[in-house]
Amino acid sequence: MKKILIIINGFQLFHNDLNYAIHLAKTEKAVLHGLFVHNLKLQEVEGYAFPSDINLTDTNFSIESEREELVKLQSAQVKLFEDICSSGGVSFKSQLIHENFLDALIYNSAFADLVIINAEVDTTYYSLNSLLTNLYCPVLLLSKEVGIFDKIIIAYDGHSSSIHAMRQFAYLFTSWHHLPVYLVSVLPQNIREIEYKEQVQEWLSLQFPDAHINVLKGDVKEELPLFISLNQDAIVVMGAFGRSSLSRFFKESLANVVLAKAKTALFITHT
Repeated sequence: MKKILIIINGFQLFHNDLNYAIHLAKTEKAVLHGLFVHNLKLQEVEGYAFPSDINLTDTNFSIESEREELVKLQSAQVKLFEDICSSGGVSFKSQLIHENFLDALIYNSAFADLVIINAEVDTTYYSLNSLLTNLYCPVLLLSKEVGIFDKIIIAYDGHSSSIHAMRQFAYLFTSWHHLPVYLVSVLPQNIREIEYKEQVQEWLSLQFPDAHINVLKGDVKEELPLFISLNQDAIVVMGAFGRSSLSRFFKESLANVVLAKAKTALFITHT
């Protein structure tokens, strides 16, 4: 049985993300493990210049009472997660993370097959770039209001990273091999064919019966998002060669461009 992690930051539990995760877990017969990240270490009257003045008001304020309210809110959020998973018919697990956020998330990824993250939520407790660079398993980045995918787009550049990504996706999501697959490569004007064309065609035919190779010309940051936006409700498969390259990949913002322009789900691996 596979294991899928979904990271929930603070109180930002988006029903669309959870429905997406439940759909994947149910189809692949996977356990859905919710990681709830929240800092309960409050500072006394944070942001108030004259904390002693609180004693002069009628407000019964204390760090402990506020912490208790946060615990109640988080407990309610966890229960909502568990209720939705239960009604969706998937196996689930809940885990609270209150400290060492980045290390805890990375550690959990070592024992998972996929991590689901909303790319647009607040990540106050850790650096999203650091997390993506150090995770031990593939990542599924979601933009807000992304629909359940009914087609697959593989971004292929001939490098081993993109080959690794499409192989990982095929082996992880065995229930989706019947969907239409578009292998997209953006090439310079003077190059006509993708690298390893014969081998790629053979591999695609063995994995996906409805596969197509699309060669585009121009700037990858323009052409790839445009192709994706014309094929709504697709999941996009990308690779990054090594952890340092994955870090550069996000700093160069190709993933952000794709997510912003196409409103899609982005499956990413690094070797």
